[in-house]
Amino acid sequence: MSSMTLAYPECFSEFLKKFDMIDSPGLIFVRDKTSPKITPYERLALETAERYKADAVYFRKFPNGERPSIPQIYIYDYTTIEKESQAADREIAEIHRLLWNSTQVPLFFVFRRESVQIFNCTRPPKYDELNNVPRLTTLETI
Repeated sequence: MSSMTLAYPECFSEFLKKFDMIDSPGLIFVRDKTSPKITPYERLALETAERYKADAVYFRKFPNGERPSIPQIYIYDYTTIEKESQAADREIAEIHRLLWNSTQVPLFFVFRRESVQIFNCTRPPKYDELNNVPRLTTLETI
C-alpha cells in the first residue's frame, strides 16, 4: 500500500485500489501539496482543490513533462459518513454546484462506504424547486 494512503480509512484506500489509482503517478493527495516531488502547476491545482474540500486530485500526466499535468478528477472521501446521511447529500450537491460553476475539473468522485458516486461537472446539478437548492445529481453510482 502506498504510504500516502495510510492516514485514510481502509475502505477509501480499497476503493482507490479498485480504480487502479492507488499507485498511479496521477493521484496526488491535497495534503501532499508541499511535497518537493510535485510541480508548481500541480501545487496550484491542489491548492484550488483544497478550497473545494477535495481529498485528492487525479491528474492527466504527460510523458517527459511535455506539458503541465491537467487535473481531471477531484476525489472526496466520505467513507466514514453514514450511508443515508441527508447532510452529506446536501453537502455533495453543493460541491457539484460549485464545481460546475468553477470549470476546474470535468468529474468528481465521492467514495462512500458501499458505493462510488461519479459526478459530471460539465453539467449543472438538478434543483429542488421548492427550496431552490441543488439536488444530488450523479452521473453514475458504482
